[in-house]
Amino acid sequence: MGPRCPGPHENRRAQKRGQDGLASAIFVGARRGDDSLKTNHLTQQQGCDSVCAGAILPPGRARRSDRPMTKILYVEDNEDDVYLLRMRLGQIEGFDFGVAKDGAAAIAAVAADAPDLILMDLNVPVIDGWEATRRLKANAKTAQIPVIALTANAMAGDRERALAAGCDDFDTKPIEFDRLLGKVRRLLGRRS
Repeated sequence: MGPRCPGPHENRRAQKRGQDGLASAIFVGARRGDDSLKTNHLTQQQGCDSVCAGAILPPGRARRSDRPMTKILYVEDNEDDVYLLRMRLGQIEGFDFGVAKDGAAAIAAVAADAPDLILMDLNVPVIDGWEATRRLKANAKTAQIPVIALTANAMAGDRERALAAGCDDFDTKPIEFDRLLGKVRRLLGRRS
């Protein structure tokens, strides 16, 4: 049997040692009977299992299995960034979430199974995000897919350069989830 999701009146801490030997944990809020927020501590895997099982969803959210999931491809080589967005967009928000580690892999992934939206880190190896976006936007089969550029090294003029390369929007790291989610929903809404 898999890990058990803590009940609303429990507070437990669990740690998991990763390959690098560092402890990692996620923290999940649960409502107590008196309506105050209580924090539950779960390992990353327990948190993923609980969220995937539908045990932990934001208030008012319910999994919809009656419609196809919207596919998002995240082009990113940083494992921590991938983990954070997979948790938020994939498991909590319910998007079908794929990852490509570099620009060349992104172009191949889009050709094999076109996503509804691409989150493109501009500083990825092999083919950088700037050039990968240019190639995707130059191809008639992929030009209509919205691309949001993401970068941790936002310099003056990067937004304009990203838009000139074909990106539909631009955001910076560290990622502010609500702002990014608003951009994702706005761009996906334009496609429908």
